[in-house]
Amino acid sequence: MKQKLIDILGHIRHPYLFLAIAMFSCMLQFEISHFGNAKGAAIITALVIVQILAIACYWFPVQGALAILVFNGIGEYAIAGYGVFTSYMLFMALLILSYKLSNRGAIAVYAAVICYTILEGVLRPEFMSAQTVTSFCAAYTLIAILGRFFRWNSERNRKYRQLLRVQSELRILRRDQMLAARIHDTLSQKLSAISMIAQCQHAADGEDADAWRRIVEYSSAAQLDMRTLIRQLHDSGESEGLQFDAFTRDLRAEIDEDEQYLHDNGFHGHTDVRIDEHAATTRILQTSSVALMVVHEIYTNIFKHADPAQPYAVSISISADGIRMDARNTIAAGNQVVDYGGSGLQSLTTVIRELGGTLEGSAEGDQWHTRAFIPLQEAE
Repeated sequence: MKQKLIDILGHIRHPYLFLAIAMFSCMLQFEISHFGNAKGAAIITALVIVQILAIACYWFPVQGALAILVFNGIGEYAIAGYGVFTSYMLFMALLILSYKLSNRGAIAVYAAVICYTILEGVLRPEFMSAQTVTSFCAAYTLIAILGRFFRWNSERNRKYRQLLRVQSELRILRRDQMLAARIHDTLSQKLSAISMIAQCQHAADGEDADAWRRIVEYSSAAQLDMRTLIRQLHDSGESEGLQFDAFTRDLRAEIDEDEQYLHDNGFHGHTDVRIDEHAATTRILQTSSVALMVVHEIYTNIFKHADPAQPYAVSISISADGIRMDARNTIAAGNQVVDYGGSGLQSLTTVIRELGGTLEGSAEGDQWHTRAFIPLQEAE
């Protein structure tokens, strides 16, 4: 049950907005049912409208929050008794605006709400005493600080996800650079020497002149192909086929390296890789580096949490729409299921979701099951 709840919450695209709307809406309903006297068509209609505006804040946070501030500011004077229910929605609107607006915008809204509350205390002291005004201003300050913290944390997470992707891209780029250098160092000089010797022999007349001519042609073509390959390895705009071949090589190298490490440490199991013949012709591999990171994290968590005495099984399928991964292993005795996966897979989950994919893990008895889908190009 707990895992299902975690999976459901994991699909919420804007968790901070969802949390704020749900929390303050529940507070409002609690106040209405236990402390309020919401009678009359006008008050009920106003409460329904403000609740609709609160829900709309999930999709239109700034517009919805501003609408709530204006509606409550007018409603508490236009509708008798409605002012009793305005505080929670005002808090929610301020929190959302502090979270979504820039520093200047958040400060302007905060100052406007403070001035409005002080002015209300001056004009209507029978309803807003000095102590009440001070309490509201203190609450507004805490709400505004909380909203800015939400924004700071969201920006920090966004930059962290960007850093993960940049690091993964640099990892692939480093491999390509090393491969290009090795190709150049091991083949360029030898091909040049072969071409030079063949040209000298071809220049001399003899019965083998035709054979030397063909060697000149082949070696020159090989040099041209090698230079093209090196240029493509350095070029970010490389062709789909070449990029796909490089990815599959890196994928198999990653699997071989990680499996060797597991086997050296007493683990045993197998990895099944299936590649559809049309996989390289329909998509551009803009997310291949993230896929390699997921593969590495899957094996890392097997090493950290799995029972070495029981076999693990990893299946990787590459098709035209994306890469599917399925990993199963037995959880070692004493491991906590709630901690399974660590920060690596947890941080990658958000990255993959933004790319249009999924990454999920669940416990089935003593078995841990990891499922991932990564599209071969980023979601629009």
